[in-house]
Amino acid sequence: MYGTYSLIDIDQTYHKILSELKQGHRGKQFFSKEDLAEINVKLGESINDKLDKVLCLLCHSQEESLVFEDELLKKLKDKSLSSQQIIYTLEAFRKHVINVHQRKGNRLNFNHLKVLEDLISHESYEVLEWTIRTIDSLGSQAVYFRARLVEIYPQGIIINKQKRMIRKLISYMEQKWGHYEKQFT
Repeated sequence: MYGTYSLIDIDQTYHKILSELKQGHRGKQFFSKEDLAEINVKLGESINDKLDKVLCLLCHSQEESLVFEDELLKKLKDKSLSSQQIIYTLEAFRKHVINVHQRKGNRLNFNHLKVLEDLISHESYEVLEWTIRTIDSLGSQAVYFRARLVEIYPQGIIINKQKRMIRKLISYMEQKWGHYEKQFT
């Protein structure tokens, strides 16, 4: 009698987004508060290809919501995720956690920063690149990672395109930090 009723069909919405993207549209979707709560539950339960679909919904949501904060942090700590899933999770984290905190005038707390710092040690250069991009979106709070990023700065001649991009991103961030130092000294 009291079976679970799903407000949102993840598969159908995922395919709708893909269809819109293939047509050259943005694929943005409106979700009610109830939909967002259900997507959050699905995020906590999801693994493998179902997780990819849920993350796609999060990345293409018109609304940004902190309701996903805890589950996204858990996913970013999950060592079993593929590199691509970590990258999608970083994008959802940027959208639903970083952007909302910044809009409210709040800084991220240490737990958030620690999760991102741990990802700097990931073996995939693609994950590292997207972690650095996420860190850069933190604004002035990105300086927390300065020593760690200087530590991993790629040296010498670099053939790998991700390593080249990592070096470019870190150099760009160092220039910004230098600008901040000149501004406040």
